Amino acid sequence: MGLFDANGIYIDGKQQTFELDYPDGKVPAGLDARSEFNAAPGTYLVRVVVRDADGHISATNQTAEVR
Repeated sequence: MGLFDANGIYIDGKQQTFELDYPDGKVPAGLDARSEFNAAPGTYLVRVVVRDADGHISATNQTAEVR
């Protein structure tokens, strides 16, 4: 997970490993992973990148406003 300022400059990041094991082999429709960053007020981009055990990668971006 990475935090970027409004100009796309990297501010901070965190890496976590999750061991997920679903008996039926089906992943639920959504997962909730949380992390905290200390950031001054402003608009930021939060980028989350995930990679599974087979090396498949997916990413998503979300804008966040810190007040």
